[in-house]
Amino acid sequence: MIRYESSKMAIPTASGTSYVRTEIRVGYGSYRDLHLSLFAYKLTKINQDGYGRYSGIIFNEFNSDYINSLDVNDTLAVQEFIVRFKTR
Repeated sequence: MIRYESSKMAIPTASGTSYVRTEIRVGYGSYRDLHLSLFAYKLTKINQDGYGRYSGIIFNEFNSDYINSLDVNDTLAVQEFIVRFKTR
């Protein structure tokens, strides 16, 4: 769902190996004028076992290719933002 991802890191567990990624926050500009990209999302995934609802705010850019991975009954709402910090 996010445009910029870190590489996967393998973590040994009692039952084998698990993989995690570190968070990447996306910003542009300079120390005097900084723009941070973020998006809010709500996702409902429906399958034969029921449904799951997910939501959150992520400091990254939305990857529109994610839409192609949704099933026909899934629903996704996304709102993108830019937060700007500027010195005076």
